[in-house]
Amino acid sequence: EKKGFDTCLETAALLRDQNISFQWQIVGEGPERDRLRSLAEKLHLGDSHITWMGYKPHDEVIGLMNKAHFFVLPSKVAANRDVDGIPVALMEAMANGAIAITTSVGGIRELVQNQINGFVVGANGQHEIAEIVSNLLRSPESIEPIALAARKQILDNFNGNKEALKLKEAFDRIYLLRKKL
Repeated sequence: EKKGFDTCLETAALLRDQNISFQWQIVGEGPERDRLRSLAEKLHLGDSHITWMGYKPHDEVIGLMNKAHFFVLPSKVAANRDVDGIPVALMEAMANGAIAITTSVGGIRELVQNQINGFVVGANGQHEIAEIVSNLLRSPESIEPIALAARKQILDNFNGNKEALKLKEAFDRIYLLRKKL
């Protein structure tokens, strides 16, 4: 529920109604699957617009991200108050050149700056997402600078090697302080 796939489906219906050519790929399995498939049927979203990919191993997901133009993750607060922190999938998509379209719940604002390295919409922002996708498809030259900024954000601020080095330096400082005492 917290991933906002229902918002993705509602966005797909809006894009279809605008006669925008697209193929939404939904990757994953979970307790929301049947509800989401029912919603897709209610919205008359067939195989020409939605591909249900099901579970995919990590390397296949990365391969799909490499081919994607957009990575839409309209996270929301679930009924049980569960919320995404900073979704790793969002980081991976940004690192692989997909334009991130997401919401500002949890820690996502630490990752995505609206219109700089991705797009941030309000909760249940299907109309905003459809407008962003439509605008980007009409102006594909605007995609590359945002994709490059996204990749830079990940490499600069969410790099495992850099973070490990920072931890090592902190432990070294603590060690030296204790040694002096």
